[in-house]
Amino acid sequence: MPTTTQRDHDPRSSFLSVVRESQAAVIDVLRVWSDIGQQLTRDLRPPIARIDLPDAIDRAFDVAEQTLAAQRQLARTLVGVAIRQADSTVGTVVETIDTTVEAADTTAETVADTVRERTRQVEGALQDSQKRVEQGSTDDTPQRELRRPSRTAGPTGVPMRSAASRNSGSGRPSWRSRAARR
Repeated sequence: MPTTTQRDHDPRSSFLSVVRESQAAVIDVLRVWSDIGQQLTRDLRPPIARIDLPDAIDRAFDVAEQTLAAQRQLARTLVGVAIRQADSTVGTVVETIDTTVEAADTTAETVADTVRERTRQVEGALQDSQKRVEQGSTDDTPQRELRRPSRTAGPTGVPMRSAASRNSGSGRPSWRSRAARR
């Protein structure tokens, strides 16, 4: 099995190899054209103006240089567009993350409020029970009942607050006002 080296995968060496092969093919074509031209025009020797070959070569390479410069400018323009698009995408992602974090903060505040309310209810019921035990009461009915969940209550039994009431009492601006400031 032949072993491959890193050079086999180098794009520059592959490109240069293709360039060399295409140059050899062009030279072969020019030789064939020259041979055909000589065979067809052996008898005809019209006066042909001398072509300044060094000048023709310089002009051909000038055109190639201008083409390469245009390609370089196009590549730079495309990279600039890609960078601007990436920056825009990053900005959108950051805004989405900010919105998600704010929603999580609001949810955490709601859960904390619910836990505090339930804790107060349990503490009140516990204090009532302790008072009854201290008074020696035989009545097993609690003096203070826990609030029963209503149909408009959340899963914890505490009525759900609207987004406006959640944001109004927190002292922090809502995510909409933050987005407007950007």
